[in-house]
Amino acid sequence: VYAELTGMLVGAGVQDVLIRYSEVLGTVLPEILPCCGFDQYTRYHLYDVWGHTAAAVGAVRPEPLLRWVMLLHDIGKPERFIPDEMGVGHFKGHAALSAAMAERILRRMTMPARMIKDALPLIRWHDAKVTADPVSIRRWMAMLGEEQLLRLLEVKRADNLAQNRAVSD
Repeated sequence: VYAELTGMLVGAGVQDVLIRYSEVLGTVLPEILPCCGFDQYTRYHLYDVWGHTAAAVGAVRPEPLLRWVMLLHDIGKPERFIPDEMGVGHFKGHAALSAAMAERILRRMTMPARMIKDALPLIRWHDAKVTADPVSIRRWMAMLGEEQLLRLLEVKRADNLAQNRAVSD
């Protein structure tokens, strides 16, 4: 199943395919189903969790590792949803939960061990702040290495492109 899903993920029009066939994909990856239709209740997102996920997958280059990372980067969001007193949604701890869920999913899908090892930190740190100052870059390089840091930047870019770009911090 891993090879077939990977072929779909790196294919053209992946965002539309993920949206149109979420129920079919959910038979193989039932963990995605809670994301479908799950409103994020925040002005920073235009889409529900699944729509954001599909847009993020489509926004990253069609490399299998990156596409799988984007597919699973927010899988833990529904479980971590907490509205504040104004009704705005927050998802504290969703990245760590998403990484834990992704590990189980990727092992079940029999993704190669090296790809799992590379995917999990990208999912775990996709929401972390990476600044351009030398101290921050050195810290991230020491933690991830150059190749993984560059991948993390690609993941963060795709995640940002799938959000409401009319709103900025």
